[in-house]
Amino acid sequence: MIFTCICCSEEEKNVSFYIESLFRLLGVDFADSGDKAVPFTPRFKTLGVLFDVSSLQGGSFTLEHTESRRCELVETLQDLIKRGGAAPKELERLHGGLIWFGSFNYGRMLNRLVKEVSNMARVRGKLLTFNEGFLDVLHRLMAAVQDSKPAAISRSLCHTWIIFTDGAYEPGSKQPATFGAVLVAPSGTPIEMFGEQAPATLLDEFLHESQHPIYEMEVLPVVMACKIWTKYISGSPTVFYLDNTAARSACIKGDGANRATRRMLFELFVKLESRFRILSWFGRVPSHSNSADAPSRLCFSDPLLKACRRISVVAPAHLEQWG
Repeated sequence: MIFTCICCSEEEKNVSFYIESLFRLLGVDFADSGDKAVPFTPRFKTLGVLFDVSSLQGGSFTLEHTESRRCELVETLQDLIKRGGAAPKELERLHGGLIWFGSFNYGRMLNRLVKEVSNMARVRGKLLTFNEGFLDVLHRLMAAVQDSKPAAISRSLCHTWIIFTDGAYEPGSKQPATFGAVLVAPSGTPIEMFGEQAPATLLDEFLHESQHPIYEMEVLPVVMACKIWTKYISGSPTVFYLDNTAARSACIKGDGANRATRRMLFELFVKLESRFRILSWFGRVPSHSNSADAPSRLCFSDPLLKACRRISVVAPAHLEQWG
């Protein structure tokens, strides 16, 4: 059993004395010397996790996997790549290790890759041979593990931002495809909004995926909002409200049903989410209660948004420009 204690540096001796005295009074055996009796330090390991509380007085600290755990996972992946095959049980163990590792490193970015490992582990056979596609998955997983950063816990976790998004598609009109979003501060006050027409070239790519691309148009403002308002929502819980169930499900999954939405969500949104430590939650809002409904139709006269600042955003002309 491990007991973890944190205190101010000037209280170290007193805290140690009182805790050790309590254990002795209770008859609890504990290590008071040797490797397991570690001294107080700003950077310490407990339960296989490395904490750094050197900035705690400033309102934040970090936690991450130990270097030995990271190296163990990297070595496992390297071995599988070198061998080019494995037994299903080996992949099951790898899957469990990746799930645990990803939980500290914004696992949504790894979801799709880890799912490929899970699918391969369910293939029947005593020994599985990896194809080029699965080897690429292993290489990408190894890069993600090696590049993972510590998880930061700060005061920003106490401030929840809300973003309403909406998209519209009305073929035959002068502005057939439009989108918008509204940013609501933790105080509950709408502070910024945008509403724009989708570029014709981008709409053509959406139409290549669907005859009526409302699904794609509903995902578009979610990604644009995340990209534009990163300076506000970085490190904070953020609730995205959508009025389209299919688009909401895709955002929760972090992956789309076609090339266009997959590009927007898997190749951009979840990477932004991971890089800027955005804690996303996706809720559903009825269309008549969606604050972004009017801006998405390029109408900015809603009384509720009277004090909300309108900003201009530019959507990419082609999917290849996302990044």
